[in-house]
Amino acid sequence: QAPGAKYRNKLVGTIGDCGVFSLTENKNITSGEGGVLITNDEEIAEIARLIRNHGEAVIAGQKSRTYKSVILGWNYRMTEVDAAIGIEQFKKLDYFTEERNKLAGYLTKNLQNIEGLSPPQIPEGNYHVYYTYAMLYDKEKMGIDRDLFVNALNAEGIPFGAGYVNPLYYSPIYHENKPFIYRHYKGNAKYSPRLCPIAEKLHNENLLSTGITRPPASFEDMDDIITAIEKIVDNIDDLKEMKYKRNNQ
Repeated sequence: QAPGAKYRNKLVGTIGDCGVFSLTENKNITSGEGGVLITNDEEIAEIARLIRNHGEAVIAGQKSRTYKSVILGWNYRMTEVDAAIGIEQFKKLDYFTEERNKLAGYLTKNLQNIEGLSPPQIPEGNYHVYYTYAMLYDKEKMGIDRDLFVNALNAEGIPFGAGYVNPLYYSPIYHENKPFIYRHYKGNAKYSPRLCPIAEKLHNENLLSTGITRPPASFEDMDDIITAIEKIVDNIDDLKEMKYKRNNQ
């Protein structure tokens, strides 16, 4: 979700042995479906090629399939149409990223002094590409629950979300032992709640995000967000009273 982003002056995706980028329809650049794996390790690259293509070895200079699988693989090949779209999208990456940064920077500048909200802070040497624009929410400073704040924003026509997705270890696959591999697993890994308390607190209490800091959104659209947030802050007491009445009906 972060093509072009940097962490400590290194492009993300180049820090480990390999990096993987999704190119589905809502990403920073899209091919419609599919993704990209990058690596500077030839062994990893070859294994990835095999897995992508039924585990079939590819003979240099030979265009036809060999039908000789050397490992277990699948049909993970991107279609040529998707690949062609992706190549053209990559040419626009710098433009899209610059526009996202302009919109996000404008939003941050105008929200940074609102008590209870903490817009993104980008340390020196890092570069954000804003797949989403995320903020930290402080219930104590704002005076109302995060979900009530988000509902009020949505009522003003501003598409903000509370949290992102549940921590992945909440997924049933980790608790129902359905995958074939679990028949052979002899370990005792546990995936119960509170495994990653910071991630859980972010999702359940502290994280706000929106995906509209991107073209074709404009500074006028950012002004709509700022105006809506300021309106909510100015009417916090009314929201508290409304919630109190609702809870006591």
